Amino acid sequence: MNRNTGSIRTSFNYAGASGLLGTEVSVQPSVAFEVAERLLEKILHKVPIGQAMYETRWELANKGNLLGLAYTMYSLADLHIVPEKSAS
Repeated sequence: MNRNTGSIRTSFNYAGASGLLGTEVSVQPSVAFEVAERLLEKILHKVPIGQAMYETRWELANKGNLLGLAYTMYSLADLHIVPEKSAS
């Protein structure tokens, strides 16, 4: 195991992250921005990350861009945002 990868994973875990999104290859910033924008829009509307990734990959593929397949989510597929409970 790469020591840097382990320390990054440990750092995210320590920070309370429930998952990581990564790519298998380098991608252009414009593609990374589009993927991030599409994913954030979906997960903020309570779409689980697995479904959001699936939809985003197909949206890019339908535009002729297969780089959506380069993205990998390291989390449970049903991971989603839960609103913080208010202190009442």
